[in-house]
Amino acid sequence: MQPISSFDRKSICPKCFKKIDSRFVTKNNSIFLEKICPKHGKFKVKVSSDAAYFNELLKINMPKPRLRSPELVVMPITHACNLHCPICYVDTHAQVDKIPLTQIMQYIDELEKKKVQRINIFGGEPTVRPDLSKIISYVSSRGILPVLFTNGLKLTDISYLKELKKAGLARVFLQFDGFKKSAYKKLRGKEIVEHKMQALQNLRRLCIPTVLEVTVGAGINEDQIYPIIKYAVKHRFIKAASFRSYSYLGSKLDQKHSIDAQKMIHILEKDSANDKKVIKMSDVLEFQKFFLKFSAAGGQPNCIYMNFFAVDRKLNPITNYFDFRSYNKYYEKKNQNNEPPYKNSIKSLLSLTRLFKFSAIPFYLKIAASLPKLLERTQLEDINDEILPITFETQCDSYSYDIDIAKHCRGHDMINGKIMLTGEANIEREQKNCRSN
Repeated sequence: MQPISSFDRKSICPKCFKKIDSRFVTKNNSIFLEKICPKHGKFKVKVSSDAAYFNELLKINMPKPRLRSPELVVMPITHACNLHCPICYVDTHAQVDKIPLTQIMQYIDELEKKKVQRINIFGGEPTVRPDLSKIISYVSSRGILPVLFTNGLKLTDISYLKELKKAGLARVFLQFDGFKKSAYKKLRGKEIVEHKMQALQNLRRLCIPTVLEVTVGAGINEDQIYPIIKYAVKHRFIKAASFRSYSYLGSKLDQKHSIDAQKMIHILEKDSANDKKVIKMSDVLEFQKFFLKFSAAGGQPNCIYMNFFAVDRKLNPITNYFDFRSYNKYYEKKNQNNEPPYKNSIKSLLSLTRLFKFSAIPFYLKIAASLPKLLERTQLEDINDEILPITFETQCDSYSYDIDIAKHCRGHDMINGKIMLTGEANIEREQKNCRSN
């Protein structure tokens, strides 16, 4: 083990959840988070399968996030569910409580006052509530975008989906783990791929913008990453694909199935190369470095556990149209003092001219109307139909949690009326689950 740093970072103990010293170490080209709890001893978990990639991101000097009202908030409306997924942190057998509608409406009113633009309606499984359409309608009436996170089982009923759309449903994030029955059996406890495909057909028929939310487990469905992307680019109602690592968070599966963002990207490179549509790891890295620097220049840095990329609707990588490598080299040369990117925000904006390629002018004309959105607080899936954003996330749990990284999280969750960063919310849920067990 080669330490990247001394124990000068902070994490938490996955047993007692107290703050403890930690550090990143390198072994066999992988990065591990190593930490020591005075009571429970040493813990070590792999957070990246590519040390060089991870270290490039770790070197970027991130500013402290500016205090702003959150743009979007994840709001659970129930703990109940119509599935009993082995990987879920919610014990849906025991947690059958129902949050009163009046309380949910109070939460929505509070979020309106905070100028939240979007509410991600979460669970449990939100569709088990018979008053879901009322909740969606109320969110919409407050001028907030209602977005539904769902396993999609009830969306197989198109009349039910029409009811939700009529109420104001703006977008659906569909739990979708690929096209293999065996993957659903392992991850969700049931072979429900037919239900997923029917839900997708109904979403397409009603023209409801959809994002595919994929949980990836090693030895389970990592071979589905590229097929899912190929499926998504063919259907314009699908606005993005998000791949999250199988997590220690509440999981009852063997930890041999854990995976990280860089491993997922490596698999995508190999599988796309076999199809002669190469999505290179090096291209993803250059885009990620650009994205982190660009967002930090606006005072809103991103968590490095979340990796971004994009392809067009013909599976051409975004790097075909923008020269991120040239931009990054120029930026690093001009910023040798490693100042926080936001201190050079004007210089950063001027250097954006290095991104553009003469050969990509036809593509720029297609997306020209959307370019101003890049300067707004806009979700990537909202930018342009010509582009399919893709994310690869190493899920934040009590083992992988790094306080310095987590403070740059852009996501916010509402837990019992309190808004917190998503990484912190994950730990809150996991701690609650441990107490209940």
